[in-house]
Amino acid sequence: MPHTHISRTVRHSRYNGNESLYEALIGVHNQNRRLWCEIRSLKRRIVVLEAELEEIRFWDAESVEENWKRDKKHWRVVQERNQLWVQ
Repeated sequence: MPHTHISRTVRHSRYNGNESLYEALIGVHNQNRRLWCEIRSLKRRIVVLEAELEEIRFWDAESVEENWKRDKKHWRVVQERNQLWVQ
């Protein structure tokens, strides 16, 4: 979070009799802090999701290769069977 302390203007507005402005600024300040916490949390979640996606891509690539080998073997068997029919 870039700036957590309340500015001097906000603090002094309370003492200058402007209580409603002070309360409004405090509310905005607190909301800002909550939003920064949420942003940090979302950034951490993105890192986790990116790691999960990378793992999925790895396993997916491996299964594609396995499927390709299995299909290649299958078509070889089909071709051999077809050759037997032709003879």
